[in-house]
Parts: sequence; C-alpha cells; structure tokens
Amino acid sequence: MRNTKKSIQNFIRRDSPKPKDEKQELLPGSGHLNPQNTSGVSIATPTVPEKHADESATPKGLWAEAYAKVEDEDAKLLEVYKQYLLSPEESTTGSGKSPEAQKPSSSPPDDRADRQLQDLAQRKLKAVHEGHRKIIVQGKKVVIKDQINRVIRTILASKDFISTLLSSEPHASLAWAGVVLILPVLSSPLTQADDATNLLAYVSELLIRMQVIDQTHNLSGMQTTKSDTNPEILQRLREKAVQLYARIIKSQMKIICQYSRSPWFRYWRGLINANNWKADLDDMTQAKQSIDEDLQAIGARVLGNVDAAVSQLQDKADSIIRELGNITEDLHIEKLSRARFAGFNAVEPSAPLPAKCLEGTRVEILNDLEQWGKENDDKPIFWLSGMAGTGKSTISRTICQRFNEHNLLGASFFFSRNGELRNHSAALFTTLASQLADSLPALREYMSKAIDIDKTISEQSPKSQCERLILEPLSELDKKLLLPLQIVIVLDALDECQDHSQHAIPELLSNVSGFNSIHLRTLIVSRPEESIARDFQKITTTYQHWKLDSNEQRTQTTRDVSLFLNKMLATIAFNRDLPPEWPGEEFKQNMVQKAGRLFIYAATVCRFLDTDFPEEQIESLMSMDSTKDSPTADLDRIYTLLLQQKITSPFKPLFQSIVGSVILLNESLSPRDLSMLLDIPLRKVRKTLDCLRSVLVVPEDDGSPVSLFHLSFHDFLLDSTRCSDLQFHVKAEEGHNRLFICSLNLMNKHLIKDICQLKHPGALQKEVESSVVEKYLPLAVQYACLFWTSHLESSKVKLEDDDIVHDFLKCNFLHWLEALTLMGKIFEGIDNILLLETLVKAVENPLLHAFIYDAIRWVLHMRTVIEEAPLQIYCSGLIFAPRASIIKQTFQSNIPAWLKEPPLVDDDWSPIDQSWPTDRHVIAFVVSDDASGRQRMRLEDVVAAEFLERDSRLATLHRNGDISQWDLTTGKILQQFRSNKGRFEAYRFDHVAFARNGTMVLSSFDDPNRGKIFLVDLASEKTLELVTGSSTEPSKVTISQNGAFVAAWSVLEMSIYIWHVAEQKSGLVPLDQWTCDSEYTHSDPNVIKLSSDGSKLASGHQDGTLLLWDTATRKVNRHLLSGDRGDDIIDIIFSPDDIKLVSLSLSTTVEVLDIQSGNIMQAFQSYSPDYSQYIWGINILPDDRIVTGSSDGSIIIRKLADSKEAPIHLTPRQTVLKIVVSANAATIGIQYSNETLAAWRIGEGRGIDVQFPVYSMALSPDGTMLAAGSDKGMIQIWDTATGAVVSRFRGYMGIARGIAFSQDSLTYIGSIDDIFDEGSIIKVWSIAKLAEEFSSSTSDYDHSCQTGPISPAEWERCIEGEVWKIAVSRDGKRLAAAFAYEICVFDVFTEKEELVINHEYWGIYSLAFHPNQENAMLAVGYSTGVALFNASTGQLVRNIECHWSYVDAIDSLPLGRQPAVCYDIKDGAWLIRNGERILYLPFDYRVEWKEPYCFHDNHVFIGTKERGLIRLHFLDDLNLTL
Repeated sequence: MRNTKKSIQNFIRRDSPKPKDEKQELLPGSGHLNPQNTSGVSIATPTVPEKHADESATPKGLWAEAYAKVEDEDAKLLEVYKQYLLSPEESTTGSGKSPEAQKPSSSPPDDRADRQLQDLAQRKLKAVHEGHRKIIVQGKKVVIKDQINRVIRTILASKDFISTLLSSEPHASLAWAGVVLILPVLSSPLTQADDATNLLAYVSELLIRMQVIDQTHNLSGMQTTKSDTNPEILQRLREKAVQLYARIIKSQMKIICQYSRSPWFRYWRGLINANNWKADLDDMTQAKQSIDEDLQAIGARVLGNVDAAVSQLQDKADSIIRELGNITEDLHIEKLSRARFAGFNAVEPSAPLPAKCLEGTRVEILNDLEQWGKENDDKPIFWLSGMAGTGKSTISRTICQRFNEHNLLGASFFFSRNGELRNHSAALFTTLASQLADSLPALREYMSKAIDIDKTISEQSPKSQCERLILEPLSELDKKLLLPLQIVIVLDALDECQDHSQHAIPELLSNVSGFNSIHLRTLIVSRPEESIARDFQKITTTYQHWKLDSNEQRTQTTRDVSLFLNKMLATIAFNRDLPPEWPGEEFKQNMVQKAGRLFIYAATVCRFLDTDFPEEQIESLMSMDSTKDSPTADLDRIYTLLLQQKITSPFKPLFQSIVGSVILLNESLSPRDLSMLLDIPLRKVRKTLDCLRSVLVVPEDDGSPVSLFHLSFHDFLLDSTRCSDLQFHVKAEEGHNRLFICSLNLMNKHLIKDICQLKHPGALQKEVESSVVEKYLPLAVQYACLFWTSHLESSKVKLEDDDIVHDFLKCNFLHWLEALTLMGKIFEGIDNILLLETLVKAVENPLLHAFIYDAIRWVLHMRTVIEEAPLQIYCSGLIFAPRASIIKQTFQSNIPAWLKEPPLVDDDWSPIDQSWPTDRHVIAFVVSDDASGRQRMRLEDVVAAEFLERDSRLATLHRNGDISQWDLTTGKILQQFRSNKGRFEAYRFDHVAFARNGTMVLSSFDDPNRGKIFLVDLASEKTLELVTGSSTEPSKVTISQNGAFVAAWSVLEMSIYIWHVAEQKSGLVPLDQWTCDSEYTHSDPNVIKLSSDGSKLASGHQDGTLLLWDTATRKVNRHLLSGDRGDDIIDIIFSPDDIKLVSLSLSTTVEVLDIQSGNIMQAFQSYSPDYSQYIWGINILPDDRIVTGSSDGSIIIRKLADSKEAPIHLTPRQTVLKIVVSANAATIGIQYSNETLAAWRIGEGRGIDVQFPVYSMALSPDGTMLAAGSDKGMIQIWDTATGAVVSRFRGYMGIARGIAFSQDSLTYIGSIDDIFDEGSIIKVWSIAKLAEEFSSSTSDYDHSCQTGPISPAEWERCIEGEVWKIAVSRDGKRLAAAFAYEICVFDVFTEKEELVINHEYWGIYSLAFHPNQENAMLAVGYSTGVALFNASTGQLVRNIECHWSYVDAIDSLPLGRQPAVCYDIKDGAWLIRNGERILYLPFDYRVEWKEPYCFHDNHVFIGTKERGLIRLHFLDDLNLTL
C-alpha cells in the first residue's frame, strides 16, 4: 500500500504537525469556536513555530517536570488526554459551560489550557464535597466499591490541601482532574476493573502523601532554598517524586484509554498495554517504599510525622462521610409514603382534640395493657375488641400516651374509613417505618439500605413492606444489641381498613420469634368482626384477647360510663352558668342505664345538652323509654330524637343530599367541596351541617373536612331497622346514585384538555407542583375523578348504550385520564376502567361495551406513556394507537396539528396490549391458561416464571434469588420475596420450576446448597427441604401444576425420584425412585416434566429420545421419539389437558405429539434458513396453538390444525442497522442486519429491496440513486424507482468506508478508504462514465461483490490523517474533506487544495455544501451544534448552538436568523425537538443503543427492533404547545 501511495502524482503531504497552541483553541464546556477568533478560521496552512532557547530550562515545579517527562515520552497521547479532559462531555457541569468558556481570554493557548484544567479540577473536587457523592452515584443503582469510597474519603479529607496545590502547581490539575473524571468510569456496573480501581484508590492516597512530603521538605523549591537536610537525599527525593508523578499521569491516561467510551481513544486503545494494572500498582508501591526509605534516612521521626499528618486528614474525612451518610438516610426515609394524621398524637385541622380516657376510668384495661407492653412473654399480639361506641379508640390513644411516656411506643396507626391513606393498608407499613425511624434512630441505617436496594418499596405489597422496612431492619439491629429493647406498635380501628390486605396484618406482625434482644409487641384494636376473628386464628403464636363488651366487663364499664357522664355534665354546667347539681341525680342514673356499654351514648347526650337551653333537651331524653331490644336501641333513640329536633322543615329537603352524602363519601370533603360536588350553595350546606354539630365534626372554616364524631351514626342512618323515622333513613343505592350523577356532572363541567395549562407536550407529571394541580383540579373534582365508578357500582344503575356514562366517556375519557395522571392516580384509573368493564358485561349494550373494552386495551398499552407525561395522552397515546381503535377514532381531532404525517401503525390491537418498562432482560416466557394474550412484561434476569391464581398474577424468580409476584392487571409488584441473603441466587441452581398453585421447587449443584432441593410456598414464604435419602445430587427438577408432586433426576445414580409434597413437611423423603436406564436409551435426560396431575412424567434425552413414564408403575408408557437422530432435546411442554406433548430439539425441529397414539401431529424447523435465529422457548395454548420465542426476540403463534399456515409474527424478523435520508427528504435508505438494503420513495409509497454486503451507504440528494460500499472495496449504485443497477465497480483494494454524491445527484460520486495507519484515499468518479462502462461490460465484476478490477477515478488524493467525512459540491468541481482539526476544500479539476479551515469540533457527524447557495456555503454538523462557513473564504458565517446530542442532516439549513429545527432521542424514549420533549415513544417504538435514528429537516426516521423503520413528519411551525 505504501508503494501505491508513492506512485500517485498529486500527493498532498502535511510534513509538519499542527502546533499545540492552535490545537488547544477548544474551550471547556463548549464544542464551539474560541471567542477570540471570531471567524474560527485560519486560512493559511499552519507551520511549526520556532523553539525558543529558554524552553530547555528546567521547570520549577515537580509537576511541571513530570509533565515535561511524559510529554517527551508520549506527546500525542498526552495531547489527546488533555483534550478529553477539556471536552464538553467531561468538563461541563450543570450549566453546560465552565466559567472559562463564557469569557474571552488573551492568554497564550498553553496557559489558557492550564487554567482550564485548574478550573475543571477545582469544580469537580467541589462537586464531590458538596454533592453527597453524586458524581459517583447520581442516577445509578450501584453499590459504591470500597476502593471508590477510599478515593472519596481522600478527596473529602484534603479538599483545601488539594486546592492550594492546584493554585501553585497548574500541572497537578492534570492528575486531580483525571482522578475525579475516572471515578464515574470505574464506578459503572459495566466496568469490571477491580485492579484498575485499586490503582486509582492508591494513586489518590499517594498524591496526598506526596504533597505532605513536598510541603514538609520543600521539594518543589529546593533549588532556591537552603536546607540543613542532606542535599543529596533531597535531590534523590525530588527525582523520585518527579518519576512517581509522571507514572501517575501515565496510569491515568491508560485507565481512561481502556475504559472510557469516548471516541478520543479509539486509536490508542490498541496501541498501549492498558490491562496490567496490578503491575502498575506494584511499581508505585515500590516507589513509595523507596521514598519512605529516604525519609527514614533524613531523620528517625520524619516518616512518623508524615504518617501522622495523613492519618489526621483521613480522620477528618471519616467525620464528613458519617455526616453525609446521615443526610442520605434521612432523604431515603423521607421518600416513604406517609399517611397524614395516622399517629396517636396527630390532630387534623379544625377537628376537636382526640379524646383520652378520663382519670379513674378504664383503669383495669389500661393497667393490663401497660403491663403487657413491658413484658416479654409468648403473647406478642394483644387484640382489644368491642362493638361500635365502646370507647376503643379513646383507650388506644390513652395507652399510646402511656407507652410513649415510658419510651415503649415505636409507632401507631389509627385507621379511618374516610381518611386519606388511612382506610387501606397501602401506606400502613411505610408510615409505621417512618415513625420507627424517628423513635429508634439506630434503625435508619438499615431502613435506608432497604430503600436504596429497591426504590419501589412504597409501591409493593404490605407483606413486602413489613418485612423489608420493619422486620428485617429490626433483625439487623437485634444482632448488635447487648441489652433488651421493648417496642410496642399500636393499630387502631383495623375494621376500617377496607382492602383485602387487612386480613394479613395480624399474622405479619406476629412473626417476631427470630429476635433475641428486641421484644416487639403489637396492640390491635377493632370491632369483633367475624373475618378479623378468623385472621387471629391463623396466628401460630398465642395472643391475648380483651373483649370490651363482654359480660365480665359490665360492672367496670357501667362505673366508667357514670364517671365520664358526671365529669362531662359538670363541665357543661360550669360553662353554661348552671347550678353545680344540674341536671340532677335521677337524670344521670337514667342516662347511665340507657348508655349500657356505649360511651358514645353518653358522649352524644352531653353534646345534645350543650346548648343555650338544655332544659328542653333533658325532658325529651327522660321521656324516652329504655329498651333491651338490641345493644344499640337506646343510642338509636337518641339519634332519632336529635334529628327530629335539629332538622326542621327548611332543612329536610337538603338532609338526604348533604348529610346522606357525608356518610357515603369515600373520603371526607370540606363544606366548600361538598357545595361544588353537590351543586348546592355553600350557605345552605353550612346551615344544614351546623344543625348537626352533636353528631358531625363541622369545621369553622369552609376548607377543612367534615367528618363524623362516631361511625355509629353512619351505621344508624343506613339501617332502616334502626332509623325508625324513614325521612332520615339514607337509602344507600339512592345516595350513591346521587353522588355518581353529581360526580359525572362536575367532571363534564370542569374537565378540559390541558386543564393545568402546562402547554408543552413533554411536561412531566413529577414536575407539576401540587399547588398547581389543586388550583385547576379542586378537591371536589379530584374526588369525582377517583370515585365516580365506585358510586356507580354501589348505585346498581343499569348501563346502556348512549346513556350518560357512554356520553361522558365519548366526550371526556381522555380529559379524565389526564386529570388522574396529574393527581398521580393512574393505577386507580386503571382499576376504575376495569370496574366499568365488569358493570357492562352482562348488559346488552354492544357500543358501550366495545368502547370500554377498547379503552382498557388503550390504557394498558399506553400506561407507561401517560403515567409519566399527562399531555402525551393526546400525542403519543393517540398517534401510536391502532387505526381501528375506538379511542383513536373518537378523539382523532385531539392529535396535535404539528404532526404533519403520523407513522404507520397496526390496523387493530395486537395480541399484546400492555407493557411496562423495567431495566430487565427477557429470557423466559409462559402463557396463560385463558390464552387471552393481553399481557406483555419485561422482567429483570428472569430464570423462571408462572401464572398464578387464574392468571391474575405472575410469579418470577430472578438471578439474584428474588421472587416477585406481579399484578397482571396493573403491572405493579404485589410481593417481593428476597431470599435469605441470596440463598436462592439462580447461578447456584441448576433447575427451577413453578406450580400454578404458587409453589416453587429448586435444585442446586453448587455450594453452599450442593445436592439440595428446596420447595418454596410463595404465599407463606416458607421453605422446605426435600431429601433423596442418599448422597445423590439431583440436577433436574419438575413440579406438577397442582403442586402435589415433585420429581427430580439424579445424574450420579441415573435415577428419578418422586415426592408427594401435599403435606409440606421439611425433610420429606421420596415417595418412589427408579432408574432411568432403559432399553430405549442410555443417555442422561436434559429435561424432565410432570403432567398437571403428576400421573405422567416425560423425559427428553441428550440423544434425542423422548420417553413418557407412568409414575405409578415406574415404566415407560410411550417411546415417543427415538434417539437415532442424536439431537439433544432441550425443552418439553405438556398441553394444559395433558393430551399433547411439545418437544424442542437443539438444532433441528419442534415436534407436537399426541400422547395417546404417539403420533407426531406437527413438526417444523427450530431455526431460520440462514441459521441467524433459533427458537429458545416453546409453549402451547389451550386452543392448540403453539407459541415459540426466537433468538431475535420474535414471538410466533402457529395453529396446530394446519402446519402450512403462515406463522403470526408479532415482531419484525430483521434489525435495522442504519438509516440515511436524501437531501430532499423524498427517499429513505435502510440497511438491515441480513445484508439487505432498502430504498423507500416516500411520496410514491413504493420502494426496492436489494442484497449487498454493505459497509457504507448513501443516497443521492434527489433520492433517485442509492449507493453502497462493501468491505472488499466494491461500490454499487441502484435506481431507487426500479431497483435496476446503475453501476457496479471496484473502488479500492480495501474498505469503501464512506460515500457521497455531488449535490446535483447526477455528476459525481466520491468515496474514502483508509490506508492502514498512513492516511486516507479520496476518489471521485463520473457517474455517467460509470454507468456507461457498466452497461457495456460483460463479466469483469464478481456479482458477489468480492473481486473485480479497480475502476479509474476522475480524481483521487492520498492524504495523511483520518478523513471523517467528505462532501462533493453541486457542480462536482469542489470536494471537502473533514479531518480531526481541519476541513480541506479541493478543486477537483486542478487538483489543488484551495482552502484549509481550522476547526475545534470534536466529532464531525455530517458535512455538506449548502444546496441553495451555489457551493458558497459549507455546513458542518458536530457534537453540539451546526456551523456554516463561507466555502470561498473560510469565514464562519453562523454557529447554531444546540442542546441535542448530534445533527445528522444539514443539507437544508436555513440561513436566516431563525434557528434550525433539530431533533434528538433521549434515553431511547423521548423525541426531543430544539431541546424540548415533544413525543414519548411507546415501548415497541423505542430506540435501543444499537438501533439507528436520523433526522432530516422535519422528518424523523427511527430504526426499531420491533417495528422496523418508523417515520414521523412534523410541520415547520415551532409552536408545539397544545
């Protein structure tokens, strides 16, 4: 190749390298031009500056000497390393530019670069100190390595120390900037570099140590300072320090070169030995020892003083780290969801102070509870029960106060039927954990770790929260305690917890047997409901039960009611200036007798009497006869009396609407919100409520919630047998119907598109302040949005087509979802839609049913979109919905006008209608029994999965040993079972299987569980170990779908074991055992599977044999497949009815067999014709369709009835590798993974597909021709309209690395090639001549594009350096080539270099002559913007700064003052336009890091794995508001 290069006549050589002062024009934090040089251009070719005589003088500082030493040994790599440190990606912080980049400088380039490095190092070190280690862990779910902590420790200890050094020694910035910028690289979970990390940690400590030595002995200034110390030793120390510093700089360059993903080092990576970190560490260790020996020689105490100084700095760092750790723990715990007013001492605004027991009342129960709380017996649970009105909550608050005074109370939670987050268990354990963290600060560390491990803990099941946030942290603390610790938790009104998890709470809090020093006690208070009583019966430990309404307590209760009544009446008499003996002993005794066990009766009497004229009320109360009909009869009478007196004629019409609504609301509302919801004037609402202050808590202001004094009033009004005056009886169905109608009317009136005026389509829900949401969505509207379906269900209203529900959905469905998203309640919205589906199923209303069904499909498919960004409901949600979607058709007008042409989407919903993103990889799949095909999940490192409970849940086992259960309706985690510190880590297990009843079986071949089989019950999370009765080591396991039988294969004994596990006893021995060696095969099975009932067992062997065993007789029932094929069977599946069996072979076929006859019903290949994809998973649906999953990610469903039927592809078969767009945006070129090229003419709706071994590709500007270059130097041109080959020719001996057409699309085509490490060749051919030669040629070219003669070029140049991009002018007369630091423009005909433009853009992504300026403009797209140069003078015409990552198409940039329209894709999910989020890409439309995307003008082209090529066309209008 060198001879070829020398033979070229017009060879352009750059004999002198570019001087450093010109290469260092790049400013930190910017990819733009030096402000000093307004043109950004140096027209003349640079020359080498003369070397001044004083440059050889010895540098003054140690670091300057070390820098010079490195520069002499490896100047090029040092230069690239400095440029990397100052590159925009590395040097910028939050503002995007460093301060240095924002002001001009008059200093020489070298001085400026030094100052920039100083500034960079100072800022990065400050960030480590102030940012709580965010430079390492921000946004990353990783545990910081110990070595990285050592570096942080050193930086924190020595910040001021380092800052002084950087000011005096500029070259030291090179080392410290390197240390801080290397930290994120080595902290990455993808970087497995323990040796390199050890080296960095040692270097950071060594830098501090050497600076201590330098300051002590003035090594830097010893040439000008006299010293009593032996000058020879000091000089030796100085030389060793310089050598050590040089070694440190080199080691950092090697680390960055090896592990950074930056393109700066792609050349150097292969030229240096960058892996021997241990050797570098050993060298530095020896250098330190040598320096220590010299210090020892100076004086006996010198070395000790240095060690002491370094140790003092480290102690300072430890103190800082401890402080930061406390801050981090507080931040983690603050993130837990916390129910307001749940604690015993919490007081709701405008509510009366919570009552506590009067002195002298409830003495016995309070004493018993206090004694129980201090004991450590075998009764950790105390259940206090009593009917409504017996004073349970008053006792709870009183005992909480006592426990608190004795430092026993850990946490308390008072449930409330209408309290936000207090009427269900979702926030129970997070609230208890927060309170425990306050009362026991020692728990914070362990709770914080649990939250750090899983940030979604607040969204998980109560069981997971209880274990991870309470029991496990207590267990960790328990291990460190030397003295016993008593903790009491109090739960009040458990019966008001309204979700199904209520029943698990007593059992969860009873699992405290594993503690040694901690004694956890739990008091649970509730009504004596039968369901709660059953829950307590499940508790394995004993518990104490006190019944407040039992006959044994009657005497004590009567006494306490009498004391309470006397005290309250005396208070009323005092406040109302009544006689002390008022109202008389007879009245008091009468009231005590009527109250019976109910304190609420006595309290209601007192509130009834607390008026200006109580005498009239006394007479009414005395006239009521006492009754024994029921325990609440006397209470009912007083409620009736109160209503009859207070609700007079003017208020009776409003009673049902206002009071009836108050008692039926799911959450308490204020008078103002009640007025808005019910559409009743606020004045009338207040007047009605004020009449009932004896039974309602009515706030003085209009904004605080109205609530009941006691739930017994609610029960009374709803029970017609208790509320004898039917004008006050609230009929539940009518009341709920009223609330449903009012909610619907309020939403119809209030909900609109973009209700919070966010305007921008990419506005995120998390960025919207709660005050903004409450301003535009008052609490009454929020209530209506959340609970209208609940009231609809309770009203028993029959739904019909075109009724008010149907009309609401057709008008406001999207507005309703937007409101729910803004409220952070999208999961509740999903539940509401699913509830609607159940309400409409049984009714003959096909239109409404179809709408709701489509709404479910739509919201499940788009949930991740609308959950994150509310306004994407109208953008992404509608744009990407199928054309036949009713939601899309109904709300078509809401699609933003700025989308000129939407992408192609499916005609109708696919079998997959829900996806939710996690950072997890799919490696296994299962199918549900009902084959509905309505779920899609991506889960982290799943090794086994199974549907549970009629397909409502999915259980998964992950590689780290975690077991998760997922709600398939919402996609939320219901339960997360973290196995005993990785006990079930999957890499330790050879085989895993699930049963449909929620049982899992695992077998292990690795330590520490070698030879063991574990059975895990997911419901109870109990683990049982099965034993084989011998020393065998089972390697394959299976479990029947009913969970009754487990089978295992022993590789050592060639035996199969069967266990009957219904009894679930630990240490269970096998039910049966038999050898698998038979007349049919002597090879080991790869897989064994039990049938659903355990009566059959199938074994697939390594030689291809498939046997069916009868587990009762231990004999082969069927020899289904013979082993003469020699093909491993790797998977087998029983059909749900156990009639068929599907086998998957390693390299040949998938076969479906009839078990009864043994016949093969269907067979097909398990790999693609080109062997690029193969099947890795199989399953069978109940309707006999076969499901297969392939290595390319595709899922295929085949019908068993017809083996020839084309498979149903759910994802594309080929991956898009590259996309190019013609300058006029008329044609798209696509490169696929199977050496296929496609060109699609957008306006004509047609295209071509061709086969070619593509290395590079390009489209002509007018889109009429597609060119591709191969790695063998072949170039081929096609007509994009017909697919005809225009020309095929050999351009190079090597790779055709880049191709460019002239701007007129007709005249010339140019290409570049590398000449190994010597430079590049640029060639230009005449397209007309190529076409003519091709048409007249016969067989000169190999059609496989591998060989053929090289076609002579019209023009060619061989140039030193790597050419990044080339561009040919419209008239074909000029060619531009972009290098790392310059752009050269050549005259094609005179073969003369016309212009050299020096630039400072690292990463040129595109280069083009502007098509509308007659070659006068040259456009350059670089990493952070676009630059337009005058192609004649080289002057910078315009520099467009961008916020996006790169610009790929610059052919039609406007030259006016308006900025170019530029696009980017962020995190694969967000389409960005001019720095603003505009469109969220659904899961199957997203871009992964390997997949291409490009932008041209207002066209966006995305190559996706699942959807192929996606095209979006936007309007030019930059107004993207909705």
